[in-house]
Amino acid sequence: MRKIYTYIIIICFFCSCNPNNPKDNKQAIATSDSTSHTSAQWIIFDTDSVPGLHQLAMDSIAKTYAIQIKRFYRDSIVSDKMTSAVAQADKQNAHYFEQLSATWGKDWKIDFDRKVSQLEQELSQHWEGKTCVEQNNESEYQFTTTCTLNNTPLRLAYDLYRIKNLKEDTGKFLLDELVPKDTLIKTGDYPLEVAYTYKSRNHLHVELLFPGGITEVEFKYHPDTKSTEVKTIYSPD
Repeated sequence: MRKIYTYIIIICFFCSCNPNNPKDNKQAIATSDSTSHTSAQWIIFDTDSVPGLHQLAMDSIAKTYAIQIKRFYRDSIVSDKMTSAVAQADKQNAHYFEQLSATWGKDWKIDFDRKVSQLEQELSQHWEGKTCVEQNNESEYQFTTTCTLNNTPLRLAYDLYRIKNLKEDTGKFLLDELVPKDTLIKTGDYPLEVAYTYKSRNHLHVELLFPGGITEVEFKYHPDTKSTEVKTIYSPD
């Protein structure tokens, strides 16, 4: 467990590309011009625009190596521009890896991949081991799902919830980095606003206001059981 909590501390420092726009999770750019001035970074071209637990684990372990990662989203269509951009990135990555080898030793990549795989498995166990209960209140037009994640701190529960729900409104509009204090984000679009409110140190309430209703997500950590209860409440108009 001590190892898991070490990784959890790392996860807490995730940074968003654009904290004012939670849905911008990746750069949708993939041209040779976009990587021509990049230095001291690990450039990765992803074919999946929605990050998963592997990226969560990779970004977390990268922090321990002081590795800078730059991601670009690429579609499955191969073009001359894309081929050139990937080739240029591979060349820059080779130079960056030489610097990392000088700092962390020649076998750093093997150690890095092993730690990423281990953390990804641990994160998956946290999420897959949850228990959920659904409840519908037809009189108030409310639909509630309550899940309990055992041995999971609030911040980790937030990261897992966001990552596993990125294809849904409940996840893709949450900030990549969990804010440490009450925060109101007004978009004027969709959603209209997202409000983060700490009811206590161990109780976070997130409200997403949509044109068609309100979605609330509550994260409540229970120190006695070391578990976090995540409650999602859908209240359509």
